[in-house]
Amino acid sequence: AVVSTQSTGKQQKTKEAFEANIQVFLAGRIAEEIFFGLHSATIGCSNDLEQARRYAENYVMYGLSNDYKLRFITQNRDLLSEDQKRILNEVVNKLIDNMENKVIGRRAS
Repeated sequence: AVVSTQSTGKQQKTKEAFEANIQVFLAGRIAEEIFFGLHSATIGCSNDLEQARRYAENYVMYGLSNDYKLRFITQNRDLLSEDQKRILNEVVNKLIDNMENKVIGRRAS
């Protein structure tokens, strides 16, 4: 979902929209693994996986993550300390795993 704010008229992505985009980017790879088998998936989805990771990082850095909440002081990854980058990576990996499980769960339904 995209929300238009009344005061500025600018469109803002919601937490739900970020999650949906991440799931869409992951779905192609998951479909390949189902269709071709786990060990025969192709590199064709590499751009989608990069996009999923970028969306997941932004999700965390914009304060949408329940795990990381509002601990970020910058949206520029290069300005983060090594410890912040490590934590960001852990939270992003967890988010991607959760989104992947949601996609797989929808397939099984």
